[in-house]
Amino acid sequence: MVIQSIEVLSRYLNGERNFQGSNLRSANLIGAYLDRVNLSHSNLRDASLARAFFERCFLYESNLNGAFLYGANLKFAKLQGSVLMGTDLIKTNLQGAQLAKTDLREAKLSGAILTWVTLFRVQMSGVNLYGSNLSGINLRSANLEGANLNWANLSGARLSGSRFAWSELAWHDFKRCVDEWVRSSRCEL
Repeated sequence: MVIQSIEVLSRYLNGERNFQGSNLRSANLIGAYLDRVNLSHSNLRDASLARAFFERCFLYESNLNGAFLYGANLKFAKLQGSVLMGTDLIKTNLQGAQLAKTDLREAKLSGAILTWVTLFRVQMSGVNLYGSNLSGINLRSANLEGANLNWANLSGARLSGSRFAWSELAWHDFKRCVDEWVRSSRCEL
């Protein structure tokens, strides 16, 4: 069943928070305030969600392929197992978000805030993280082949077992990264 954007906002204002399994493909929720909603197992493919407020939102195993989330607030959101291939997350706040086992291939994350995020076993090949704040991030066993990490803040990042082949890593002070990154025999540069 396709739910219209206005229906979601109306139901939210009436106190409803469970929209699990919703089909919001191509929905226009720009600037929407949907704090703590459950959109797990939902289809948000190609949705316009710029500057939307989804703090502490549940988006487990949701489809966000090609969604436009420029400047959105996804602090502490739970996105495990979701697909965000080619998604525009430029300047999005993902601080403390749970992104384990997500697919972020070709996602645009330049200028995004990813502090204290867990990206364990995440597909991030070709992702653009230019100038992003990745301090304290857990990128263990992540695939970052061909990723753009230029000017990204990696201080305190956990990078053991991650793959960085063909990645752009200019302007990094790797002394600030966790020592295990340097010792990891599986880490490729």
